[in-house]
Amino acid sequence: MGDYLTIGGNGLDDLVAINSISCTHGRTDITSQPSPSTFKCTFELNYGQFLVSPIQLNDAIIWKIYDSAGTDQKTTIFTGQVSDINISLKWFNGNGIFVYNITGVDTLARFGNKTYSSAIVKQYDGTRISTVVGHYGGSTTEIETPGAYEIAALSAVPNASALGICQDAANSAMGVLYCNPKTGNIKYQSYLSRKLNYEIPLTTADIMALDFQLASSTNTVANQVNLTYGNGASGTVYNDTASQSLYGIRSGVRDTTLHNSTDANSQAQTILASRANPAYSLASLTINSAVISDSLRTDIANIEIGTWISIQNLPTNELESFEGIIEGYTWTTTRGQDIIQINLSNAVQMYPYTLWTDLNSTDTWNTYATATTKWSQIT
Repeated sequence: MGDYLTIGGNGLDDLVAINSISCTHGRTDITSQPSPSTFKCTFELNYGQFLVSPIQLNDAIIWKIYDSAGTDQKTTIFTGQVSDINISLKWFNGNGIFVYNITGVDTLARFGNKTYSSAIVKQYDGTRISTVVGHYGGSTTEIETPGAYEIAALSAVPNASALGICQDAANSAMGVLYCNPKTGNIKYQSYLSRKLNYEIPLTTADIMALDFQLASSTNTVANQVNLTYGNGASGTVYNDTASQSLYGIRSGVRDTTLHNSTDANSQAQTILASRANPAYSLASLTINSAVISDSLRTDIANIEIGTWISIQNLPTNELESFEGIIEGYTWTTTRGQDIIQINLSNAVQMYPYTLWTDLNSTDTWNTYATATTKWSQIT
């Protein structure tokens, strides 16, 4: 059986005293693309004791946690490389102890150092990202192509950020670009397919009460919306007058490099429908893997950015149930338990409802849905 934590070929489980391990993935909200994932670990080594291989910068990091249904009852939650090493010496009861502080980053962070200077033709979002990632020999197997929206042609810019080009395409198409923590590959998922991701049902008994936090704010309201597209052209301005009568005019402008004005206007209407009125959201929640069922522990161990969460029978009048999307999360391991803190977006504010009266009279349910699709997942 493999180790839970391996750094630079060193299986650290029984070799050192591990004080703390954590990793963070994703973003805190949907206004920007996910940041590169980070890893932090502190462990101690007795004076005169040596690692099998000295840890070096760029050494591989693989961190797994317990999962009864996983390979060797383990599931990988971080794959990356060492970016920083700090070693200090302390004394305890007359003995010398080396303290190692290791920081790691994922493939997305390393890709952030790449530049791209060539012109790019008009492409769909996924194809644009695949083109740039593939230029540097990166795996494109987890990049969804072609994507959902056409992105405008890009003129050659000397030493342009390769990651910036990809994130711009993802932002313009409302997709999500991140690094798969299990494989270490750059992954892209379009706005349209994201709504079909796996959903994990939770109960109030599964989440820790200390992190139960509901929020609603007029700052989330946008009742006058338009998108820019191409080289800065402005699309149609759309208004929700009912919302404006309640909250005043609250304008929202989204800058994109979409090629088509029709796509820009379609996105503007989607944003208006989902943001015209405030909604209570469960912004974050925390789960302790030591107090949940094995089946739920497996589900939680395998989450990614974009996994759906649903909770019923919340103990509040303001919000009785909630359906959201995981945008970011942090794993922290302490002795005997794994804690995961999750940041959520509100599915209703990402995927607004569509009324049957807005559809063509000849449309049928299976035109829009799979067998497991819910009303809240229909745009």
